[in-house]
Amino acid sequence: MDPPGAFPVNGSSGAWATPELEPRIWEYDNVIKFDGDNYGRGVDWLAVELSGAGGAPLVPGTYTGVTNRYQHPDNVGIQVIWNGLGCGSDVAEFTISTLERDEDTGRLTAFDADITQRCGSADGPVFTATLHHRA
Repeated sequence: MDPPGAFPVNGSSGAWATPELEPRIWEYDNVIKFDGDNYGRGVDWLAVELSGAGGAPLVPGTYTGVTNRYQHPDNVGIQVIWNGLGCGSDVAEFTISTLERDEDTGRLTAFDADITQRCGSADGPVFTATLHHRA
């Protein structure tokens, strides 16, 4: 569970896994997007977006110095949205351990990542996420 104040999630925690819930991970325009909700079990939803510097495709590796992807589009970016709230001054890092795309379509087929994000400062409360996807 994230500590109180880890904006925007503010101490909430959860897990989205099939078949009970239907998390989605996909890539569009070189942005890897996660979207999960627990509609029917409350109204919480979480979205995470990861992008390469200047719109470049992401590859496996560790990315540090990650900032808000909309505020700083030339940097490696992140956006965390919880129930419609997001942070404009993200300080984050993430590691992509698996990233595979279909050779013919370019569609994301496998993805694993660990994410650490703080809002406002490098020593603020931490939000963590682990994402796994297999098509």
